[in-house]
Amino acid sequence: MLLLSAGLGAGVPQLGRGASRAHAGAGSLGWLVLAVLAIALGMVGGGSQAGPAAWPRRARTAAIPVSVAVAAAVAANVVARAAGGPGSWTRLAALAAILAFLAMLAALDRDARAIATVPGLGMAGALAVLVAGTAIRVSTAGTVLPFIVLASAAMIEWSAAPAARRARPTTAGLVQVGALVLAAAAVVAGVTSHDLALVEANIPLELGGIAIFLVRLGPALLAAGWARTSRVWLVTSAVALAVDAGLFAHVVVEVGNRRYVSIGSVPKSLLFAVDHVTFVAVGTAAVFGAIAALAGQQARWPLADAGAAAGLVLGLATTIAAIGAGSALFEGIAAALLGVSVLAAAALAGARTLATTGTRCPIPEPGSRP
Repeated sequence: MLLLSAGLGAGVPQLGRGASRAHAGAGSLGWLVLAVLAIALGMVGGGSQAGPAAWPRRARTAAIPVSVAVAAAVAANVVARAAGGPGSWTRLAALAAILAFLAMLAALDRDARAIATVPGLGMAGALAVLVAGTAIRVSTAGTVLPFIVLASAAMIEWSAAPAARRARPTTAGLVQVGALVLAAAAVVAGVTSHDLALVEANIPLELGGIAIFLVRLGPALLAAGWARTSRVWLVTSAVALAVDAGLFAHVVVEVGNRRYVSIGSVPKSLLFAVDHVTFVAVGTAAVFGAIAALAGQQARWPLADAGAAAGLVLGLATTIAAIGAGSALFEGIAAALLGVSVLAAAALAGARTLATTGTRCPIPEPGSRP
């Protein structure tokens, strides 16, 4: 999904309507949904020293077929959306598969070790937003920001602060998650009911939750050597999280002030910035950092990680600037840089995943030697 979205995105100025839908769907409905579910499974497996070996046998056996069903159902929904069809059946199939996956997560975490932490509660909130948005067919704009904010904050904390994986929630952590969950509820309810006041009510909650998150995690993220490890992805995501909240707040406030009276009056560069900072700089960067943490390979390719992260940020910033300036040539060059950087990061993530298969996180049969 990521390769498809990044490959199509490199040719953004020339995309037709179908290819544009495929680019957006594969990146949001496909890549990020599947990636967040996968990291959630990893968070459950990493909640104790025993890892997957401590999972109940039936749930452990169900993990692979349920995961395959989720991937197939989500892929079918993306294809249906890209083809321009209503996608009602594929949406319901994806919802059913996601619910089955969440039931499996609950069975795997039967002692609540993973969820009874700040990252676990944040991930639970993100998955609740995902299910609610899919069930009631809230627009992507109404669910994407709260879903990715909650999921990314959870993935960043779980990856950057290993002690948080088993620690009891602190007061500050609970306030952070509570503020972000209330902000998500306000956005979903406001978009569903077309109530601008509810959407605006999310802004102080969102900014407050993100501020607490940055204060709590700042020291762990910016510890010495962050730029020479895969932690560069987590720092990129955390900084982009603050930028994204500011962009979203600006759009909502200006709509309330009637400066933007319709979606067509919002500058194209601003819409692109909100969309791609959310999906790419916040969500995708957080997933890359979480994959490295799951694989235990944070320092394996320091120069490659730093270069890909720098290319992602530069490509995104220059694409936004080129769109604002109306330069199709520079927009194409910048979009190509962004796409290549994402593809390079995807190659690193794939190599990390392949290097761990059957070694880092085995699922032994009962009675076998570890």
